Amino acid sequence: MYNRSNSTCENVNFVEHKNATKWSVLFVGVIIVMFTVIFNITVIVKINRKRKLKTFARFFLTSLASVDLCVGVTIMPVNIVNELYGLKQTAGMLFCDILNTLDYMLSTASIFFLTILTFDRYIALCKPFEYHRLCNKRMIVIITFSTWLFIIAIAFGIIPTGMVYYGVPEDILFCVLKEEKACVFLMSKYFAVLSSTISILVPVITITYLNVQLACHIRRQSNISAKIGFNGSTATFIDHRHTSQGVHVAKTIAVLTISFLFCWVPFFIVLNISVFSEYTLSYGIYVVANWLGYLNSTINPFLYILLERKSCIGRH
Repeated sequence: MYNRSNSTCENVNFVEHKNATKWSVLFVGVIIVMFTVIFNITVIVKINRKRKLKTFARFFLTSLASVDLCVGVTIMPVNIVNELYGLKQTAGMLFCDILNTLDYMLSTASIFFLTILTFDRYIALCKPFEYHRLCNKRMIVIITFSTWLFIIAIAFGIIPTGMVYYGVPEDILFCVLKEEKACVFLMSKYFAVLSSTISILVPVITITYLNVQLACHIRRQSNISAKIGFNGSTATFIDHRHTSQGVHVAKTIAVLTISFLFCWVPFFIVLNISVFSEYTLSYGIYVVANWLGYLNSTINPFLYILLERKSCIGRH
């Protein structure tokens, strides 16, 4: 991420943006922030005006949109200013630690809630008779409390305490943390592996597995419907309608999953390459990958708004 020599910190610097570049970055950043805020507010309003949505799905859709809204209101704007002008020299290291902690918490929560929503659709379609046992108000409380407790414990237990830097070479620590003007989310190989596994790798495997199972189930249901055929009976019509809705749901979840993988897998790869190469990877590549992850908070509500009429997500 940073080029450096053994004897000097002269090369351990952020990319210096020219005035024209700063205005371009600022313009693009403001557009992304605006869309993120507007889309997520729209989704929150639409979700909570629909009484057809099941309580479990409505709650976690609202939670996902709320977390993504917080990313758009706090993390994105602050990072734009930080990248262009540097905030550490004016706000201090404590501010940087709080920013990095909040960044990790909100990004991880967004990914976790998307995983929970995928699980909700899997149970609703593949195991409908178990839905009220696994996706009820009691489970909402348990899942929400345990999810936030887990995220907060890792974030506050590792980042503000300085454990996130354990194992980082001393020359990088000195040059980046002492000399740089901007806040940097510097981390050791241990934390990179831990955070990548918990926040990205496990959700990716889980979401992919659930979607494969969901697709297989819908295909089986479609084959059964095709064999039965249309005989004009009410039962067959209902079954065909249910299968058709299931196909729409699968397509919607698949699109959300693809966007999730598109946004977060590159960051997962770039982060680990950066850390394990001792930050020799171009800083610009890291910034692009990081913002690609943030962009998922913009895409999630946009896709929901675009697809919700056809998807029947969370309906009874």
